[in-house]
Amino acid sequence: MKIDLSVIVPAYNEEKHIERTVRKAVEFLRENCYSFEVLVIDDGSSDGTLQKSEALRGDYPELKVLRHAINQGKGEAVKTGILQAARAYCLLMDADNSTDISELLKLQEKVTKECPVVVATRYSPGSHIVHPQPLLRRWLGTGYRFLCRFLFKIRGSDFNCGFKIYRTDIAKEVFAKVKMKDWSYDVEVFCRLKRMGVSVAEVPVEWTHFDKPSHASPFVTAYRTFRSLWILKRVLEQS
Repeated sequence: MKIDLSVIVPAYNEEKHIERTVRKAVEFLRENCYSFEVLVIDDGSSDGTLQKSEALRGDYPELKVLRHAINQGKGEAVKTGILQAARAYCLLMDADNSTDISELLKLQEKVTKECPVVVATRYSPGSHIVHPQPLLRRWLGTGYRFLCRFLFKIRGSDFNCGFKIYRTDIAKEVFAKVKMKDWSYDVEVFCRLKRMGVSVAEVPVEWTHFDKPSHASPFVTAYRTFRSLWILKRVLEQS
């Protein structure tokens, strides 16, 4: 089955990866005869992400580049892409290609009218992590997933893997309601899909961590995590 696809790539300071990711995505989709568009959403990058993305448009007419004048957060970048998507399905993927575009073949097998959302997971049997995150980040991630399940009563082994397929009408409906602009948007989406009665399937994938500079200490990261989830809990209670 070949699905009509909008590929959405949120990008913030990804000049080292964006060209390779876009080229791999477009060439793969062309070779496999997909009908598609690729939307790169530059979220106010301060490096050459925008310039490198726009330079690719001459080679790839399927590519559209959108830009936020200032950095608003990954959730808002994804929302911008979803609301601009023009194809029947949306594929979300990270700008560093941490989950390779070829994993699409696994996810699309699960997409049906009864299950219009399929998410990649790094943590279920059959998944494979080629290069893992540093140990401290793995510990924080484990705690984060436990906290999400406890606070929001949602299921899932992996809320934040950036590789997901949505039926576009479902995606537009849910993202129109999303309030969180940072990385916690994923959990909000899971919660809203649950409220809507939308079935979500998980598919194990191969995933690679790419090191990126971070100036935030683990303690600051933990604080921001608790703060975002607390805000999200209040948002959901009020909606």
